[in-house]
Amino acid sequence: MKNKRMGLIITFVLVMFVASVAIGSVTAEDAKEVTIGKEKFKIPSGFEEKESKELSGGTIVKDYENGAKTIKLNVNSGDYKISKVKLEDGEVEKEIEGKKGAYAEGKTKFTYVSEDQKTTITVQCDSDDTLHEFLKLN
Repeated sequence: MKNKRMGLIITFVLVMFVASVAIGSVTAEDAKEVTIGKEKFKIPSGFEEKESKELSGGTIVKDYENGAKTIKLNVNSGDYKISKVKLEDGEVEKEIEGKKGAYAEGKTKFTYVSEDQKTTITVQCDSDDTLHEFLKLN
């Protein structure tokens, strides 16, 4: 009886692992790639671009929506290296999905520096789940 129960538990865990890997790979494959300035991003499937504008100083802002879910990208590229994001009021230093940056909890906003350290990227989402989904892809 004990061996049977253990076998069922192991089978269940394996099935859940395989399902989570399959769901993760489908999400990554369905994501569409967009280029904003010098940076390439993967936008989760189902999101459509709603607004795009270029501000003074080379900052590009793009808004994406999927029903009630929103992603707002603010990309500022330059020729100089940025070593660290400066914290603003209400922000804390945090690591999310392997990226270190400034996180504003009440706004679900995360600012980080690109790998080449020449672009500052600010992502603002409707929820932490959407923020994690975006950062996981990028």
